[in-house]
Amino acid sequence: CILVGTLCGFIAHVALGFNIDALSFDDELFLCVLLPPIIFEAALSVNKKEFRRHRLAILMFAICGTLFSTFVTGIMVHYASAMIDSSPTLPMLDSLTFGALISSIDPVAILSVLSSLGMDEKDTIFIIVFGESLLNDGIAN
Repeated sequence: CILVGTLCGFIAHVALGFNIDALSFDDELFLCVLLPPIIFEAALSVNKKEFRRHRLAILMFAICGTLFSTFVTGIMVHYASAMIDSSPTLPMLDSLTFGALISSIDPVAILSVLSSLGMDEKDTIFIIVFGESLLNDGIAN
């Protein structure tokens, strides 16, 4: 995929004289048009019976786990930045914002490893990781 994209960009730049720098990422288009169908499809494809059965664990990971991870990461970044003499200390709000951004997991790698081990939507670990990711994505959007 990367090689195809590179090749297309090279052809557009050399043969057509297209200025690639004129292209920009439209975050509003992504958040309002492209992301909701992806989350909607994931919500439709989840095994609803298993999701309901494990909803308490999924909610605990999605809410408590993400909050815990946010605060631990934010506090670590704040105090780590204080230890560096050559730069100013990051404010706690900025550190916590960074913690919130980094705490939401993207489970693609985890789910692919679980799938390669023969697990599917009936297995507890698979549904908990998938459900937690689904709730985090829905909240973040």
